[in-house]
Amino acid sequence: IWNVLVLHFIAIYLLVNQFLVMCIFYGGLAVKISQRTHLLARLSYPAAGLICAYFTGVLIYAALNIQRNRDECHEPQWLLFSSSQIVLAQLFLFAGTLLHRAMNGVRVDNRYMRQKKLALWSLIIVFEVSSIACFAYDLAFMLGDKDCVLNFGVPGSAKYTLIVWPQNILSFLLPIWVMLAVLRPGMSRSVAASQLVNVIQTNTAK
Repeated sequence: IWNVLVLHFIAIYLLVNQFLVMCIFYGGLAVKISQRTHLLARLSYPAAGLICAYFTGVLIYAALNIQRNRDECHEPQWLLFSSSQIVLAQLFLFAGTLLHRAMNGVRVDNRYMRQKKLALWSLIIVFEVSSIACFAYDLAFMLGDKDCVLNFGVPGSAKYTLIVWPQNILSFLLPIWVMLAVLRPGMSRSVAASQLVNVIQTNTAK
């Protein structure tokens, strides 16, 4: 059980850091478009480093404080991770809203901007859904029966499968599927992002 739970916490750790990377990327675009690039070095990067250190601390705490299966779902590390996802998803939404407003004021190829907006909002929506699913799932178990097995059943049972698999799909697989669809191979992400920033800044200055 210890090894399985450690692997599960590592998967959650990678998931929340995936949220963090998306926030940094799109938050950085929003900062560049607002022409306040000094904020990246002074605020964004140090904050990202602190958040990553926080996630690492929670992972270490989780690995060192694993309880027996019937009590594990009431441990605080679950909510520490999922509540952080909620916060990061809102930061992503805020950065995405700023980018959307900036793109609305640009007079260029409508198809190009529609593609960028579709990609942006697809990611925002899927990260919101994923974070809410994780948080609701953890909160329900935290407030549920003290015996975790009674909450979601024995692994391999029908009850366990009906509860755990939908949550795993929404939390882990759906974001990956959408990212693979939206960020599929093609033009370099950094080149595409730089072009988008240049287009918006050029049109804003006119």
